[in-house]
Amino acid sequence: VRTVGIAQEGILQFATDRSTRLLAHTVLIQPGGKLTIGIDAQPILSPITAEIVIRDIPLCLHSESNCIFDPFQFGGGIININGTFITHGALKTPYLRLAKVPRKGDTTLVLEYIPDGWQTGDILVIPDTRQVVYKNDYDLKRKNIKVHEVEEIAISNVNNTTITLARPLNFNHVGARIIHKDNDGTMSEREFLPHVINISRNIIVRSENFNSNRGHILFTGTSTLDVRHTQFAHLGRTLHDKALHSARLDDETR
Repeated sequence: VRTVGIAQEGILQFATDRSTRLLAHTVLIQPGGKLTIGIDAQPILSPITAEIVIRDIPLCLHSESNCIFDPFQFGGGIININGTFITHGALKTPYLRLAKVPRKGDTTLVLEYIPDGWQTGDILVIPDTRQVVYKNDYDLKRKNIKVHEVEEIAISNVNNTTITLARPLNFNHVGARIIHKDNDGTMSEREFLPHVINISRNIIVRSENFNSNRGHILFTGTSTLDVRHTQFAHLGRTLHDKALHSARLDDETR
């Protein structure tokens, strides 16, 4: 579908006993309308999944066959205007600190604690823990410094605090160390290992094609929100490395 509208006192409720997917260009929650994907008493439990996928259709300022006429560029996402948006996914520990330094070539991670809800196929993010010092972009290139050593890796297996990865690490992620003076005057080294983040959720709101017409989210006015264990992926109309285009309208909204 192109547009799903939820009017006053209307409710769009996703099933909790089977996997579901809504493919739409715009989901409009009007004042008094409600969209629910799981609730506190009955969340969407794994392995069931629920998705809202924003269709890859361009907006246009003129009526054309290959796009959606939207001169004010509001569409192409979830628009909540004084309505209610509730999502309750499966419980999952969002992040944990590592108990062992992860190094290049490692195929396992050791966590401080046993995570809740982590499973095979989940995507982990391991941060770049270097302190990169440079004056400007030229200095960065001259030193041949790779700024981003962030890694996204899928889980192959979970065994208590040991996480087996789908591939070896490409970089070291050693964290930070400081020399600390104790109360008795002795010097000791303290180690701060990085956290690892699990970004996978079984409720997902995403763009159909993140390299083309990306979806966006707009919650405005007195909208009611209750969002838990939900992934918002590849959304947003602007990118840090792309020029921002601001459409201007004439007197006839063209």
